[in-house]
Amino acid sequence: MRFMKQAVCLALVTGLLAGCGGGSGDSGERERPPSPKDAHPEKSLAKLSVPPAYDRTKGWEETLNWVPNPTKSIPVTVAGRANDVAYMTVASNGYTVHVRDAETGSVRWSGKPWNPPFPMDDAEGNPDTGTPAEIPDLTVVSQDGREFIVAWGHGMKGKDDLHNGKEVVQLAIYPVQGSGRAVVPLREVSVPVDDGNGSLAVRDGGAGLLITWGEGITLHNYAASVDVTTGKVTQHGDADELMAQCDEAACYGSEVEATSTHGPVVDMAAGGFGVPNRWFGLDVAPQGVSTRRSLMGGWNGRVEAAVGGHLVARWAAESGEAIWAVHDAETGKVEATTTCSVGSLRPDEDQPGYPAVASRDGRYLAAGPLAFDLRQRSGLCLAGDGDRKEVLLASVRDDGTAYGVVSEGEEVTDDSTQTRVQVSLATGRPMTLGIDTEVPMVPLKESALFLTRDESDFVRISVLQNR
Repeated sequence: MRFMKQAVCLALVTGLLAGCGGGSGDSGERERPPSPKDAHPEKSLAKLSVPPAYDRTKGWEETLNWVPNPTKSIPVTVAGRANDVAYMTVASNGYTVHVRDAETGSVRWSGKPWNPPFPMDDAEGNPDTGTPAEIPDLTVVSQDGREFIVAWGHGMKGKDDLHNGKEVVQLAIYPVQGSGRAVVPLREVSVPVDDGNGSLAVRDGGAGLLITWGEGITLHNYAASVDVTTGKVTQHGDADELMAQCDEAACYGSEVEATSTHGPVVDMAAGGFGVPNRWFGLDVAPQGVSTRRSLMGGWNGRVEAAVGGHLVARWAAESGEAIWAVHDAETGKVEATTTCSVGSLRPDEDQPGYPAVASRDGRYLAAGPLAFDLRQRSGLCLAGDGDRKEVLLASVRDDGTAYGVVSEGEEVTDDSTQTRVQVSLATGRPMTLGIDTEVPMVPLKESALFLTRDESDFVRISVLQNR
């Protein structure tokens, strides 16, 4: 049984990794998971089927036996610049962050046990109905040239027999560069939220940590950003009220997609995007786009995905074609473009769309059936075209090799029928892999991170070396 972290699970709705939506798991308290000091990278590895670029006999593994199935997220993340892998274990005295060198498996450091806020009432999920559990998670934020590991949990702070408490996202922020045992966070930060529709997301916004949530039918119309170097929290409020252009167009359902040093990047519901009082999409639009207003009065241009300070936006050309562009979130500047018939990266308006992923060195970026080379300022369209099926990308290496699946055009509940592929972004030609092949969640410097579940339904972290 396969699975990825929440973002990729939601993105590859064709069923690349089945652990995101079904099965059973024990979310109750278990024995303490193995400590990194007891792990032996040289021990026999699980015989995974992996792409030819990786050696399944060389690398290291770790098992997390506490993560329920299904779950909204997996507490495993990667610091690409440092080339480290971080994960979270749990015991009776709290959750512990562990950081290991990706290539050798040696322990860099481990944190002091940390306790997130009291879980929300429905956080345990329901395996019988496929309702995923909400558990503490990890993310990596790059800011001011440094990487930080952020442990976070969503729940009620100050709740007891006499107090209702308040709903928060609690953060424990660690510099990636650390050493020793029982490392304490650089700082802990509490951010008030009011997640009324279960869409809460915590991620690198491009210029700090970004927390988004919804209170109504829209997914992420409220947002807050956190400067991880100082701990300063900026509440952005309702995205419908942030852009001055909203005085001229219907903005109900706008969302904050990323952060910049000048403020949030807002995607307006009726069309148009930008940073309030800094830049607006039409002022930085790629050549050939239409400047006509929509029937609802909105502007051309919609942000469909964001990663690492880059925005993936869809534009309508004067010719009627769809132009897809990568924009710098700080300035709006166009970094790469391609034409592609795909209408949206969010096939279902009630769910998050296909996320953007980037290569470790930042040259390549992919989102669903789109891929871009930021050095060449070019793009690649892998949407279905006549007899050719659509390819959805999940990860990309520094050498321009991307991995993903072939879309069958509808949700597939049995992932054993999914065709895995690798694509050379230089040629644009997909190559099929075996049905049982695991695609890498994150390619690293000389290895890649794979996530699976073992025979006991425990999370298996596998870091396998390049050939």
